[in-house]
Amino acid sequence: MISQEQYIYAWEHNAKQHFVDGDYEWVCNQISHYKTVFEIGCGAGYSTLALAIKKHNVLSIDINPIALQSTISILKNNHFDVELVTHTIDFCHPNIWLWECDVVSNWDTVAAIVNQLPINLILLCNPGGNQDPELRKSEANLLLKCGFSFSEINERYHEGNIPLLHKFSLIDAAASIAIKCDLPFLLIERGSNSQINEEFSQIEIDTNMRMVQQTKRRIRREPEGGIMLGNADGEMSEELYWSAGLFFPR
Repeated sequence: MISQEQYIYAWEHNAKQHFVDGDYEWVCNQISHYKTVFEIGCGAGYSTLALAIKKHNVLSIDINPIALQSTISILKNNHFDVELVTHTIDFCHPNIWLWECDVVSNWDTVAAIVNQLPINLILLCNPGGNQDPELRKSEANLLLKCGFSFSEINERYHEGNIPLLHKFSLIDAAASIAIKCDLPFLLIERGSNSQINEEFSQIEIDTNMRMVQQTKRRIRREPEGGIMLGNADGEMSEELYWSAGLFFPR
Protein backbone atom coordinates (compact mmCIF):
# COMPACT_ATOMS: atom_id res chain seq x y z
CA MET A 1 0.00 0.00 0.00
CA ILE A 2 1.53 3.33 -1.05
CA SER A 3 1.80 6.36 1.23
CA GLN A 4 0.05 9.71 0.75
CA GLU A 5 3.32 11.25 -0.50
CA GLN A 6 3.96 8.39 -2.94
CA TYR A 7 0.45 8.56 -4.31
CA ILE A 8 0.58 12.30 -5.04
CA TYR A 9 4.07 11.98 -6.53
CA ALA A 10 2.87 9.24 -8.90
CA TRP A 11 -0.45 10.90 -9.74
CA GLU A 12 1.27 14.24 -10.46
CA HIS A 13 2.78 12.64 -13.59
CA ASN A 14 -0.67 11.73 -14.89
CA ALA A 15 -2.37 14.94 -13.83
CA LYS A 16 0.22 17.23 -15.39
CA GLN A 17 0.02 15.31 -18.66
CA HIS A 18 -3.79 15.49 -18.61
CA PHE A 19 -3.54 19.24 -18.06
CA VAL A 20 -1.05 19.74 -20.91
CA ASP A 21 -3.11 17.55 -23.25
CA GLY A 22 -6.23 19.62 -22.57
CA ASP A 23 -8.14 16.83 -20.81
CA TYR A 24 -9.03 18.99 -17.83
CA GLU A 25 -10.08 21.80 -20.15
CA TRP A 26 -12.37 19.27 -21.86
CA VAL A 27 -13.86 18.47 -18.44
CA CYS A 28 -14.50 22.16 -17.81
CA ASN A 29 -16.23 22.48 -21.16
CA GLN A 30 -18.78 19.88 -20.00
CA ILE A 31 -19.79 22.06 -17.05
CA SER A 32 -19.27 25.61 -18.33
CA HIS A 33 -22.71 26.78 -17.16
CA TYR A 34 -22.23 25.50 -13.59
CA LYS A 35 -20.65 28.46 -11.80
CA THR A 36 -19.83 26.95 -8.40
CA VAL A 37 -18.41 23.43 -8.19
CA PHE A 38 -17.92 21.09 -5.26
CA GLU A 39 -14.91 19.00 -6.27
CA ILE A 40 -14.40 15.72 -4.42
CA GLY A 41 -10.65 15.06 -4.47
CA CYS A 42 -8.26 17.78 -5.62
CA GLY A 43 -5.46 15.26 -6.23
CA ALA A 44 -2.26 16.94 -7.37
CA GLY A 45 -4.16 20.16 -8.08
CA TYR A 46 -4.33 20.33 -11.88
CA SER A 47 -8.08 19.73 -12.11
CA THR A 48 -8.68 22.52 -9.59
CA LEU A 49 -6.35 24.78 -11.56
CA ALA A 50 -8.31 24.12 -14.76
CA LEU A 51 -11.56 25.02 -12.98
CA ALA A 52 -9.98 28.23 -11.66
CA ILE A 53 -8.74 29.20 -15.14
CA LYS A 54 -12.31 28.77 -16.43
CA LYS A 55 -13.46 31.14 -13.65
CA HIS A 56 -15.42 28.63 -11.59
CA ASN A 57 -15.84 29.06 -7.87
CA VAL A 58 -14.50 25.85 -6.35
CA LEU A 59 -14.78 24.13 -3.00
CA SER A 60 -12.41 21.15 -3.22
CA ILE A 61 -12.26 18.46 -0.55
CA ASP A 62 -9.51 15.89 0.03
CA ILE A 63 -8.49 13.65 2.92
CA ASN A 64 -4.82 13.77 1.88
CA PRO A 65 -2.98 16.83 3.30
CA ILE A 66 -0.18 16.29 0.76
CA ALA A 67 -2.75 16.71 -2.01
CA LEU A 68 -3.99 19.95 -0.47
CA GLN A 69 -0.47 21.35 -0.21
CA SER A 70 0.28 20.39 -3.81
CA THR A 71 -2.92 22.09 -4.95
CA ILE A 72 -2.16 25.25 -2.97
CA SER A 73 1.32 25.42 -4.51
CA ILE A 74 0.07 24.95 -8.08
CA LEU A 75 -2.71 27.52 -7.69
CA LYS A 76 -0.48 30.14 -6.10
CA ASN A 77 2.22 29.58 -8.74
CA ASN A 78 -0.46 30.41 -11.30
CA HIS A 79 -1.48 33.58 -9.40
CA PHE A 80 -4.77 32.34 -7.92
CA ASP A 81 -5.91 33.08 -4.40
CA VAL A 82 -6.74 30.00 -2.38
CA GLU A 83 -7.69 29.45 1.24
CA LEU A 84 -8.06 26.44 3.53
CA VAL A 85 -11.47 25.98 5.11
CA THR A 86 -11.48 26.46 8.87
CA HIS A 87 -14.91 27.39 10.22
CA THR A 88 -16.70 29.40 7.54
CA ILE A 89 -16.86 29.48 3.76
CA ASP A 90 -17.36 32.77 1.93
CA PHE A 91 -17.33 32.49 -1.85
CA CYS A 92 -16.84 36.25 -2.30
CA HIS A 93 -13.05 36.08 -1.82
CA PRO A 94 -11.10 34.05 -2.65
CA ASN A 95 -13.02 31.88 -5.09
CA ILE A 96 -11.00 28.70 -4.44
CA TRP A 97 -11.41 26.90 -1.12
CA LEU A 98 -9.72 23.69 0.02
CA TRP A 99 -11.09 21.50 2.77
CA GLU A 100 -9.27 18.61 4.49
CA CYS A 101 -11.99 16.10 5.20
CA ASP A 102 -12.88 12.44 4.62
CA VAL A 103 -15.97 12.57 2.44
CA VAL A 104 -16.61 8.80 2.68
CA SER A 105 -17.03 8.66 6.46
CA ASN A 106 -18.67 12.10 6.72
CA TRP A 107 -20.77 12.34 3.56
CA ASP A 108 -23.97 13.24 5.45
CA THR A 109 -22.22 16.06 7.35
CA VAL A 110 -20.60 17.26 4.13
CA ALA A 111 -23.99 17.17 2.40
CA ALA A 112 -25.53 19.32 5.14
CA ILE A 113 -22.80 21.94 4.62
CA VAL A 114 -22.94 21.78 0.81
CA ASN A 115 -26.72 22.21 1.01
CA GLN A 116 -26.21 25.61 2.67
CA LEU A 117 -23.81 26.87 0.00
CA PRO A 118 -24.46 28.15 -3.55
CA ILE A 119 -23.11 24.91 -5.08
CA ASN A 120 -24.35 24.13 -8.61
CA LEU A 121 -22.57 20.85 -9.35
CA ILE A 122 -20.74 17.98 -7.66
CA LEU A 123 -17.61 16.85 -9.53
CA LEU A 124 -15.72 13.60 -9.04
CA CYS A 125 -12.80 13.34 -11.45
CA ASN A 126 -10.82 10.09 -11.71
CA PRO A 127 -11.72 8.75 -8.23
CA GLY A 128 -8.82 7.01 -6.54
CA GLY A 129 -6.24 7.74 -3.90
CA ASN A 130 -4.19 6.03 -1.27
CA GLN A 131 -5.96 4.14 1.46
CA ASP A 132 -5.16 3.58 5.12
CA PRO A 133 -6.29 0.46 7.03
CA GLU A 134 -8.95 2.29 9.08
CA LEU A 135 -10.50 3.79 5.95
CA ARG A 136 -10.48 0.37 4.33
CA LYS A 137 -12.49 -1.05 7.23
CA SER A 138 -15.18 1.62 6.90
CA GLU A 139 -15.37 1.09 3.16
CA ALA A 140 -15.66 -2.69 3.55
CA ASN A 141 -18.57 -2.09 5.93
CA LEU A 142 -20.16 0.14 3.30
CA LEU A 143 -19.96 -2.65 0.72
CA LEU A 144 -21.49 -5.12 3.17
CA LYS A 145 -24.41 -2.71 3.73
CA CYS A 146 -24.81 -2.48 -0.05
CA GLY A 147 -25.33 -6.23 -0.22
CA PHE A 148 -21.85 -7.51 -1.11
CA SER A 149 -20.59 -10.65 0.63
CA PHE A 150 -17.12 -10.97 2.15
CA SER A 151 -16.08 -13.29 -0.69
CA GLU A 152 -17.33 -10.83 -3.32
CA ILE A 153 -15.38 -8.01 -1.69
CA ASN A 154 -12.20 -10.07 -1.67
CA GLU A 155 -12.70 -11.23 -5.26
CA ARG A 156 -13.78 -7.94 -6.79
CA TYR A 157 -11.71 -5.38 -4.92
CA HIS A 158 -7.94 -5.51 -4.70
CA GLU A 159 -5.21 -3.59 -2.89
CA GLY A 160 -3.31 -1.65 -5.53
CA ASN A 161 -2.26 1.89 -6.32
CA ILE A 162 -5.92 2.84 -6.82
CA PRO A 163 -7.97 0.34 -4.80
CA LEU A 164 -11.32 -0.29 -6.46
CA LEU A 165 -12.87 -0.49 -3.01
CA HIS A 166 -11.94 3.14 -2.42
CA LYS A 167 -13.23 4.12 -5.87
CA PHE A 168 -16.62 2.55 -5.13
CA SER A 169 -16.82 4.34 -1.78
CA LEU A 170 -16.02 7.75 -3.29
CA ILE A 171 -18.63 7.32 -6.01
CA ASP A 172 -21.20 6.21 -3.47
CA ALA A 173 -20.45 9.22 -1.24
CA ALA A 174 -20.65 11.66 -4.16
CA ALA A 175 -23.94 10.18 -5.36
CA SER A 176 -25.36 10.26 -1.82
CA ILE A 177 -24.48 13.96 -1.46
CA ALA A 178 -25.97 14.73 -4.87
CA ILE A 179 -29.22 12.98 -3.95
CA LYS A 180 -29.48 14.65 -0.54
CA CYS A 181 -28.73 18.11 -1.99
CA ASP A 182 -30.70 17.54 -5.22
CA LEU A 183 -27.67 18.49 -7.33
CA PRO A 184 -26.26 17.17 -10.61
CA PHE A 185 -23.20 14.96 -10.32
CA LEU A 186 -20.50 14.74 -12.99
CA LEU A 187 -18.30 11.65 -12.82
CA ILE A 188 -15.14 11.60 -14.92
CA GLU A 189 -13.65 8.14 -15.35
CA ARG A 190 -10.74 6.77 -17.35
CA GLY A 191 -10.21 3.30 -18.68
CA SER A 192 -11.41 1.08 -21.49
CA ASN A 193 -14.88 1.49 -22.97
CA SER A 194 -16.14 -1.66 -21.27
CA GLN A 195 -14.77 -0.66 -17.85
CA ILE A 196 -16.36 2.78 -18.00
CA ASN A 197 -19.73 1.60 -19.29
CA GLU A 198 -19.97 -1.07 -16.59
CA GLU A 199 -19.19 1.45 -13.87
CA PHE A 200 -21.67 4.05 -15.14
CA SER A 201 -24.45 1.48 -15.46
CA GLN A 202 -23.73 0.31 -11.90
CA ILE A 203 -24.34 3.83 -10.56
CA GLU A 204 -27.82 3.87 -12.05
CA ILE A 205 -28.54 0.46 -10.52
CA ASP A 206 -27.06 1.06 -7.06
CA THR A 207 -28.19 4.65 -6.45
CA ASN A 208 -31.10 6.96 -7.12
CA MET A 209 -29.20 8.67 -9.93
CA ARG A 210 -29.96 8.67 -13.67
CA MET A 211 -27.46 9.59 -16.36
CA VAL A 212 -28.58 12.26 -18.81
CA GLN A 213 -25.39 12.78 -20.80
CA GLN A 214 -22.18 10.91 -21.56
CA THR A 215 -19.24 12.00 -23.71
CA LYS A 216 -15.91 10.29 -24.33
CA ARG A 217 -12.43 11.52 -25.15
CA ARG A 218 -9.60 9.21 -26.11
CA ILE A 219 -6.41 9.89 -24.13
CA ARG A 220 -2.77 9.02 -24.63
CA ARG A 221 -1.07 6.18 -22.78
CA GLU A 222 -0.17 6.77 -19.15
CA PRO A 223 3.14 8.63 -18.65
CA GLU A 224 6.22 6.89 -17.32
CA GLY A 225 6.43 7.22 -13.56
CA GLY A 226 2.70 7.78 -13.21
CA ILE A 227 -0.16 5.59 -12.07
CA MET A 228 -0.85 2.92 -14.68
CA LEU A 229 -4.20 1.47 -15.66
CA GLY A 230 -4.63 -2.20 -16.50
CA ASN A 231 -7.22 -4.94 -16.52
CA ALA A 232 -7.82 -7.64 -13.92
CA ASP A 233 -4.86 -9.64 -15.29
CA GLY A 234 -2.51 -6.70 -14.98
CA GLU A 235 -2.30 -6.14 -18.73
CA MET A 236 -2.39 -2.59 -20.03
CA SER A 237 -5.55 -1.44 -21.78
CA GLU A 238 -5.02 -0.97 -25.51
CA GLU A 239 -7.27 2.10 -25.67
CA LEU A 240 -7.89 4.49 -22.81
CA TYR A 241 -10.69 7.03 -22.60
CA TRP A 242 -11.91 9.75 -20.35
CA SER A 243 -15.68 9.58 -20.12
CA ALA A 244 -17.86 12.27 -18.59
CA GLY A 245 -21.16 11.00 -17.22
CA LEU A 246 -23.62 13.63 -15.98
CA PHE A 247 -26.08 12.19 -13.47
CA PHE A 248 -29.15 13.72 -11.84
CA PRO A 249 -31.20 12.50 -8.87
CA ARG A 250 -34.24 10.54 -10.06
